[in-house]
Amino acid sequence: MQHSLVLTLLILLLSSCATKKNLPERIFDLFEKQAKNFTDGIGTLDENVDSVAKLPQKFNVAIFFRPPVAGNKDWKWNHEDKAKIFSTMEGLKGTRITRIFELVQTGDAGDYVALRKMAAQQGADALLLVQGLAEVDSSFNPWAFSYLAVAPLLFAPGNDVSSAFVSQALLWDVKKSFVHLGVQSEGEWSMKRPAAFRQQERAITKSREESLQALSSKLKKNFQEVIL
Repeated sequence: MQHSLVLTLLILLLSSCATKKNLPERIFDLFEKQAKNFTDGIGTLDENVDSVAKLPQKFNVAIFFRPPVAGNKDWKWNHEDKAKIFSTMEGLKGTRITRIFELVQTGDAGDYVALRKMAAQQGADALLLVQGLAEVDSSFNPWAFSYLAVAPLLFAPGNDVSSAFVSQALLWDVKKSFVHLGVQSEGEWSMKRPAAFRQQERAITKSREESLQALSSKLKKNFQEVIL
């Protein structure tokens, strides 16, 4: 019985080493798949606009935090996440931006034409779409061999928990399928935990916080250079 447990732990350790290396690759593969579907159904709402859409001299921005649609879905945007983005955008008001508000979703969050139409109906000239993807690895490390004694399950840090989170912010024109600005940022977090307390949710939260902090900085910089 003990030999079988040792063999099982050894197999898990070896497979863990192979899996952890692919975490960033997996999450970017997911975003690539998302990108392939990104232009599906994003047709023009107004065929008479110029080929390159232009924002008004003074414009309103609706912000939409898209719920998770791929990867690890055991997370959601919280108040702190939204406050970070809104704080960044509020700091840009007073130049060309006159109003910033959160979009009230009344349709399909995966339909980009519908989202832009919703934003236009609610008085926005542009839609800032914020979306993210999370991936988590939970794998045994050499401390896991102490679990053969059972009790260490509660305190020995034999489980490596790693999370990667990629966030994107895209400024869409509401009248035409034109992206005025796009920024992307990645956050990573890892910790060692007892097998009985893996805390994958905490790992996602930490990597998301890191990703959004960097995204906010990029968003401010690019808005000032490209839009304002």
